[in-house]
Amino acid sequence: MVPLQFYFSFVTGLSFITRVILLIKAWPGLFYDLVVWGFFAIPVALYCWLMKDSWYQKKWQQIPLFILFFLITLILVLNACAEIVFWDEFNVRYNFIAVDYLIYTTEVLGNIWESYNIPLIASAVIIAVIAILILVRKKITASQQNSMRFAKRTVFFFCFMLLPLAGYFLVNNRIKNIRR
Repeated sequence: MVPLQFYFSFVTGLSFITRVILLIKAWPGLFYDLVVWGFFAIPVALYCWLMKDSWYQKKWQQIPLFILFFLITLILVLNACAEIVFWDEFNVRYNFIAVDYLIYTTEVLGNIWESYNIPLIASAVIIAVIAILILVRKKITASQQNSMRFAKRTVFFFCFMLLPLAGYFLVNNRIKNIRR
């Protein structure tokens, strides 16, 4: 049994190293993902910037905070699922075909409804989003214990906003498709 344990460790370790190397080689895609994160983080940053500390630290504030996180996480998980299906179909990330999908929504949605078990997929997505929120709920509620004056929050917010602004004006959308 020791040889089996060795090969298990060897294969999983080597696979892990391979994945890390491939991640490093695909750094433009990782950089693009960081830019996308900046866009999706704007509503949370805006909420935290504008909310008074005395209100933000109230227990009832967990409700809008979790609703915000739920909606953003739902959009991200749905997008990930859709992009995986798109990749399986066309062997590329979203491109002009995806834009056509948005234009011809009725036909596309009809085809999707016929081709996939949407109630099962929707249930799995919602369960995944709830599981993610359960995993991060302590971090979210712990954030309510932090206090920051409005002036400091404003500086932090505008420094943060430099990332999505720079991403919008300086990053080409084609970077997500770069392969080395």
